[in-house]
Amino acid sequence: MKLVLRDHWILLLIGLILAGCAPALSMPAVTESIPDAPLEIAPRYDSPTLDRPPTTLFQTAIPLASPTKMPSGTAENERTDDTVALCSPLAEHPLELLPDIVSDPYAPPPDGREGRHMGVDFSYYQWQDRNTIAGVEVQSIFAGNVAGILKENNIPYGYAVFIESDLYAFPQSLSKSLQVNDGEALYVLYAHLQEAPTVLLGQEVSCGQTLGLVGQTGGVDTPYAIPHLHIEMRVGPGGWRTTEMGFYDTRLSENARETYLLWRTSGEFRHFDPMLLLGETITHP
Repeated sequence: MKLVLRDHWILLLIGLILAGCAPALSMPAVTESIPDAPLEIAPRYDSPTLDRPPTTLFQTAIPLASPTKMPSGTAENERTDDTVALCSPLAEHPLELLPDIVSDPYAPPPDGREGRHMGVDFSYYQWQDRNTIAGVEVQSIFAGNVAGILKENNIPYGYAVFIESDLYAFPQSLSKSLQVNDGEALYVLYAHLQEAPTVLLGQEVSCGQTLGLVGQTGGVDTPYAIPHLHIEMRVGPGGWRTTEMGFYDTRLSENARETYLLWRTSGEFRHFDPMLLLGETITHP
């Protein structure tokens, strides 16, 4: 009888021990929470290329419809019979074919915000006997005056030229659609040129006049991956001039940064799609 009771107590003790271990055996393993690491995107850089010296194959000016040039002494609501010459920005590529070589179209951020893409890019890997657009002559689209020259390879425009044109010389319908105010002018920016511009601030230029060569500058100490011509068109206060502009580099002056924000986000210079003038909406004579 005592042997039976002793065995009973031994079995009971074993049961209690197993019962006490059960919660520990059933607990899930503890895992350490690892925070998400921020995503870093490296810029696309490559080496510049130039296959051969540029040759001018196309430099024909096309007049815009409904001319509106205002000579001195003419009433504001009167228009003359003069025409506005419109030239391709690329010497080797006619206006009619520009839509075919748009590599990055106009896709701007909301007004007042910094971001891409406030202009249009022209580039390609192959066009006729060319395998790069690098070195093609960049021409002034309209006659005007040099409003800005950027001779430092700064982010984001690199070597660049700004041309100001009198809006009184353009179709009245264009001024209305762009909601042009008195004293405003049309500005065209030609960016990422291969070399520092040789034109002078305030210099008069004609339609089709060479401003530089297509390059890939504007990527700090290394160039953009693909040579291309970046063009922006904006309406802003007439008579504006600049010789420095940039933002994403701590080595830049405060004036360069302020000028960049004035051009990009202040609202004083209102951008629009350059293909409105360079694309299929052009009225040919």
